Amino acid sequence: MSMWQLMAALEGYAEAHDPKREERLSEADKDELAAWLGIGSASDIRK
Repeated sequence: MSMWQLMAALEGYAEAHDPKREERLSEADKDELAAWLGIGSASDIRK
């Protein structure tokens, strides 16, 4: 992994876990992402 890839990953992680951020993924977006990753639906993961 290059330095640029690491920095991009860290920046993405920080943005995704910012408690002050108002934009959250909808349930449909979460399910779509889970399906794209091949891990079922997001609602299955939370159970």
